[in-house]
Amino acid sequence: MNMKRVTRSRPGRLIAAVVLAVAVGIPLGVTGAASAATPLTVAQALAAQDGRTATVTGYVIGQPTATNTVLTSGFTADTAVALADQAGETGTGRMLYVQVTAAWRSTFGLLTNPSLRGRQVTATGALTAYFSHGGLKNPTAMSLGGGATPSPTPTPGPTGTAVPDAYYAAAAGRTGPALRTALHGIIKVQTKLSYDQVWHALKDTDQDPANPSNVILLYSGRSQSKTSNGGGANDWNREHVWAKSHGDFGTATGPGTDVHHLRPEDVSVNSLRGNKDSTRAAARWPRRPAATPTPTRSSRATR
Repeated sequence: MNMKRVTRSRPGRLIAAVVLAVAVGIPLGVTGAASAATPLTVAQALAAQDGRTATVTGYVIGQPTATNTVLTSGFTADTAVALADQAGETGTGRMLYVQVTAAWRSTFGLLTNPSLRGRQVTATGALTAYFSHGGLKNPTAMSLGGGATPSPTPTPGPTGTAVPDAYYAAAAGRTGPALRTALHGIIKVQTKLSYDQVWHALKDTDQDPANPSNVILLYSGRSQSKTSNGGGANDWNREHVWAKSHGDFGTATGPGTDVHHLRPEDVSVNSLRGNKDSTRAAARWPRRPAATPTPTRSSRATR
């Protein structure tokens, strides 16, 4: 067989194939690698927090649990990772907090995969605040490395069922015991906060929808600067909606720091409320007028 003849004929064959494809209207394919947008760096993603969808590549630093807190060991959940442009980054201000929704947790959750720390990960999702910090939410693709590794296929929600958040996808369309089992599976892995970390969590959970620099105070309904927390007369502090003395749980990590029943409140009002039950407190502080908007509180603020 004349190998030179075969080698020289390949360009001619390629040209002929292209001409034939154009002549008969066959579309020429372009590989995903060639057509994919160049991933952003973490620094670029932090500067573009406007809700756009983008792909970001960075090194896994740890698990974010609050605005300025990232665990680098002893991981408590599979729900979030912090990425940075440098594997040894220690400043949270240079980290991007990436939400890890249910479809990706088995592969990219740090509780299940602690060895991911220090590895490069590429994620595609909405560039928007997470834990009141620069973030990427609702990922549609995640892969190891710089994006060349194929992404796993997310688990689809039940057909014909509207799922407002992928976090609850496993429970959508279920009722009775099946719903209870699905919800247990979703919430059984929890992130526990210290009492000091609760300060940061409340700035996220009770943020004023009309002013992201403020929180809405319980009972009074006043909008107040997030930075005016403390113990002064006009500061806001951490109010246990269910009084500590009624449960004997104090402020130790666990029941005493569960943000489901902790809210920001004016220091003076908190003192007046004491450990009164809600029905008694309502007589002292009447309900606000219906025209005043009541903030929506997320039940998953600390994921």
